Amino acid sequence: MTQTLAAITDVKRRKMYDEAEKYYREALDIRLQLVGEEHPDVAYSLVHLGNLLRAKGEYEEAEKLLLEALEMRKKTHMRRDNHIIGLEIFIEANRS
Repeated sequence: MTQTLAAITDVKRRKMYDEAEKYYREALDIRLQLVGEEHPDVAYSLVHLGNLLRAKGEYEEAEKLLLEALEMRKKTHMRRDNHIIGLEIFIEANRS
């Protein structure tokens, strides 16, 4: 019985992640259309989507999006701010 409940919970979680991914991708597309590729808001969308993909176990795509967000943040900020430092730490911690 416990295994069945755990399996049902896992299926529900996957469905919620899939639905959330759809909305995160839509939000990213909208932001790209509104503000273009080199904007901090796009970087935030990439981080949110990357974190979700990491939670789903899609580590390679998650890392790609997080690295893209990191590079975008570096380009759009003159100084190395807390967001950049936090992204660098997060990406490095998740490589292991």
